[in-house]
Amino acid sequence: MSLKKIIPIGLFALTLVGVACFETKGPSGPGETDDPGDTLIKPTAESFGTFRVQLIPENPELDNPAYTNFVGMMKDGPIPPIDIFKEQMVSGQFRLFKKYSPKCSDCSSDNVCVADDSCMSEPDAYSVGNMTITGMKSGGEPLTYISEPGDRAFDYQISSPYPDFPPADEGDIITFSAAGTDNVEPFTLEVPCIAPLEIINDEIVLDGKDIELRWEPPTVADISTINIRINLSYHGGTKGEIICDTEDDGSVTIPGAMIEELKSYGTAGYPCIYVTRQAVVVDETSKAKGSVECTITKMLTIPGEISCSGDETGNGVCPEGTHCIDRKCQ
Repeated sequence: MSLKKIIPIGLFALTLVGVACFETKGPSGPGETDDPGDTLIKPTAESFGTFRVQLIPENPELDNPAYTNFVGMMKDGPIPPIDIFKEQMVSGQFRLFKKYSPKCSDCSSDNVCVADDSCMSEPDAYSVGNMTITGMKSGGEPLTYISEPGDRAFDYQISSPYPDFPPADEGDIITFSAAGTDNVEPFTLEVPCIAPLEIINDEIVLDGKDIELRWEPPTVADISTINIRINLSYHGGTKGEIICDTEDDGSVTIPGAMIEELKSYGTAGYPCIYVTRQAVVVDETSKAKGSVECTITKMLTIPGEISCSGDETGNGVCPEGTHCIDRKCQ
C-alpha cells in the first residue's frame, strides 16, 4: 500500500462534513460570537476509510420499510472534502460555517483544490481482505456475514439475508474483522449497537427563536453521540451549514440567532435538518473507522417560503407571479 503525496495546506485546515471528527476550541457563551477570521476546522481523529452499519428508518411516504445495511471502503490516504467551509460563529455546541471557494492555479486533473494554491490528491481504494461481521441477527437468529471486496472499487457490502432492524440489542457488540492481505495487517473493530433514533418534534419552524430539538434518549448510556447538520440551501448550491456534536441525552437547544445568520446566506426549497445517532471507534494503526449509525432527515419550515418541484409553477404550488427556482417559489 502506498500513500500519495499531499501538498501541505499551510494554516488552512479542512472540514469534511458528516465524516470526520472535529477539533473544537473553547466555546463562546450562549449568544456570543467569535471573530470568524480565516479559521477552518481541522479533523483530529484521522481515518482513511469507514465500515458502517446503517439503520435506515421507515419511509411511509415512499412505502419503504425500515432496514439495516452495511457498507465499507478503505483508502490509502485522507479523502478531499466535497465542500470547504470557514467557521463564522460559535454558540455553545453549535458552529456556523460559510462555504469557501479556494483558488488554485496549478492543480492537476487528479487533484482537488482545498485551499488557496493548495491541492490534495484523490486517494485510491484498496482491499483489506475479507471482512467478517458478527454480532448481528437476521430473523432473530445470530448470523455471520463475510463481505468480500469488490473487484475494482474494493467496496464492501452485504447481501441477503439482511440483518434485522435493529440488527442487535442496544449495547451489544458488533464486530468487523478484516482478514488482511499480503500488504495489509489484519484489524478488528468492535462497535456497540445503538437504538434507532426517534425525533419527538413535529413541525420545526425557523422563526428566529431558539429551537429545542428533542429525541428519545437511549436506554444504554455513554455508547453514542448525536451529530446535527442544518442545510437551508442544498437545492440551490450549499452556501453554509450549522453543525453540532452533542451528547445523546434527549435534547439540545439550537440558537435562533445562528439560524437567522445561516438564512442570510441564502435559502432554497426543502430545507433540512439531519440528525444522526452514532457509535464510533477508530483503529489508530489501520486508520479504519467502524460505526453504527441512524440518521433522521426532517424538513424545516421557513415562514413565508414555499418549497416546490416539477415545472416552473411547482406543479401548481407556486402563487401567481412566482416561479419554482431552486425548488423554491420566488
